[in-house]
Amino acid sequence: MSPSQIMLFWSLGGLATFFVLALLPWVHLGLIGYLRDFSALILAFLAGTLWLPAVRDADNRDPKAANLAMAVFLAAWATFFMPAWLGLVLLMIGYPALWWFERQWFGAAQSLDYRNLRSLLTWGVVAAHVLALASLSRGTP
Repeated sequence: MSPSQIMLFWSLGGLATFFVLALLPWVHLGLIGYLRDFSALILAFLAGTLWLPAVRDADNRDPKAANLAMAVFLAAWATFFMPAWLGLVLLMIGYPALWWFERQWFGAAQSLDYRNLRSLLTWGVVAAHVLALASLSRGTP
């Protein structure tokens, strides 16, 4: 497998995990926290996509990008300490925000394949959050 195929395989596997976890609260509302926890870990990890490029080059460091990456990281971790539905709403906002900031600051240095994959994954993750939150129309856990 080529590096692109490997990246696609693991990325789509991760997206599938979001959808499996988004379906759990449709079985039992109390399971919605599993998606929140997984999502928080992934968003905190993705914050490194801004932090590393922001601090790598000593001549072109961008403190705004590094600060934003840390804010996203801390916000993702904060969702562990709030109701699952509220955490999911905040995380659902965090993914497109991170996607947008990454494009603004580093998009020119990214390949078209990577940008397209990130778009697919970001909006797929948002859809999974919407699916899980829709389960709450049946009540609250």
